[in-house]
Amino acid sequence: MYKILLYAKIEALITHYDTTGDEAIFIQHQADNPDNPMFRVNTDNIALSIQPGHHMVFTKSVRDAFTNPELEQYLKNKGISQVDIVGFNVEMCCKCTAIGAYYRGFEVAYIADACNTTTTPEMYEMPGLDVIRLTCGFLEGSGYAQILEFDEIVTNN
Repeated sequence: MYKILLYAKIEALITHYDTTGDEAIFIQHQADNPDNPMFRVNTDNIALSIQPGHHMVFTKSVRDAFTNPELEQYLKNKGISQVDIVGFNVEMCCKCTAIGAYYRGFEVAYIADACNTTTTPEMYEMPGLDVIRLTCGFLEGSGYAQILEFDEIVTNN
């Protein structure tokens, strides 16, 4: 159920950005390791959960989307100075992309309730761990990102 709610929020954010003239960019993880379920045989073998439509799609093979130099170049060419991070996995790909953006000079907003994880507290051997809260606390406490909620984005713009 949480994926459906998360997808609905992400789709609503995309619609919001489209109406405000902001740009939504998709990042598609394509693993280099053939044992990984997201192994890229070709660019057509991985379906995005939310269809990008007319939006740009950049691929990555590691957690930080900014390891794809085309992403940074595209954002800078468009004069984009702030990135809003949403998606999966909050403590891996989303966190690393937020840090990557910060170190490349972007302002980072991490939309906490539009991020989630497939990792369970048990996988970390820490029952009761709130992975999202821990990740957001790390990012905000370290100065890498401002933590926002979905409603703050759609009501303030």
